[in-house]
Amino acid sequence: TTGQDPFGYMLAMQYDLQKALYKRLPNQVMDVDDLDTLGKKYEWLRDNKIAADDEYSELIDSLPGMSNMSAKDRTSLWKKWKGKYEDVRAMKFSELSNEDKSEAKYEAIDALHFWMNQLIAMELDAEDIFKYYYTKNAENHRRAQNGY
Repeated sequence: TTGQDPFGYMLAMQYDLQKALYKRLPNQVMDVDDLDTLGKKYEWLRDNKIAADDEYSELIDSLPGMSNMSAKDRTSLWKKWKGKYEDVRAMKFSELSNEDKSEAKYEAIDALHFWMNQLIAMELDAEDIFKYYYTKNAENHRRAQNGY
């Protein structure tokens, strides 16, 4: 990086990607710099939430490992009525192949791309994110301590 904090650098990379996508596909991708109305911001947030949710589903699907079982059997991770439910849930992430662990990690990063788009749309930079997170985290600790 250029002396910038890693998360700030990642946000800048994501912003640049969105600008490149808009330039290449202006009729399909919204311009991240043109989210001035609540309607545009809503559409951007909604579209990126749907995309993040899809990537999260892919993460869950990849979690039991893509190379060691069928797609049908991988759903045993969350389908309690399936015969392999207990076996799949008892698997250890550390025992997956490096390739399978890497696939799951990439799926998590795919979801992160769309979450970063939402942060960018809300005009949050890395320092803002830290400040808001820090404040909210402290409030959540207070709530947990007080039985909230």
